[in-house]
Amino acid sequence: GAEDGTTPGTTLVLFVGKPSLGKGWPLFVQAAERALTEGRRAVFVHVGPEPSQRSNFVVEIGTVPHEGMAAWYDAADIVAVPPIQQDALPRVALEAAAAGRMVVATQAGGIPEILDTLVLASSEAFPDMVSALLRNLTRDSMRSVGQWWRAVVLERFGQERVAADTENLYREVVG
Repeated sequence: GAEDGTTPGTTLVLFVGKPSLGKGWPLFVQAAERALTEGRRAVFVHVGPEPSQRSNFVVEIGTVPHEGMAAWYDAADIVAVPPIQQDALPRVALEAAAAGRMVVATQAGGIPEILDTLVLASSEAFPDMVSALLRNLTRDSMRSVGQWWRAVVLERFGQERVAADTENLYREVVG
C-alpha cells in the first residue's frame, strides 16, 4: 500500500543484510536492473548498511533493528537471498520463510540441503530467475507459496521440533 511506498499490484523484492559480494549484493542489483528495464512492476528494497556503490534500481532503507524486521518481511512479496560464499545457513532465508514469504536463493552453502523447497538458482541464473518469477507469478501466488514454505520451516525448525530432536539426541548420548 501507500504506506510502504509501493502501489497496488507492485511486487516488493527485499534484500536484507550487508551489501557485500559474498552476500550476493551484485546479483540483487543485476536482478533489479534486469526486471525494471524489462518493465516489471516491482520495487527492489535493501534493508541494511548502505552499500559503497548505490544503485538507481534499489531503494535504500538503511539498518533496521531486528525487532523491526517483521514489518519488512510482511511487506515483501519475494525475499532475495543470493549469497555466493559458502554460508552454512543464511538466517534471512529462514526468517523470511518462517514469515511466510517466497524466498529466491542461490545454491550456495547449506541452502539447498536445509531449505530444499525454496526457489533455487545458480549465481549466474539468479537475475533471470527473479525476472521470470515477476513475469509469471501473481502477488497472490507468491504469498501462497510463502505460506506453504512457512509450514515447512515451522515443521522442520519450530520450537517443538527442535526441543524433541534435542531431547532424542540427549537420550542417545546418555544411553
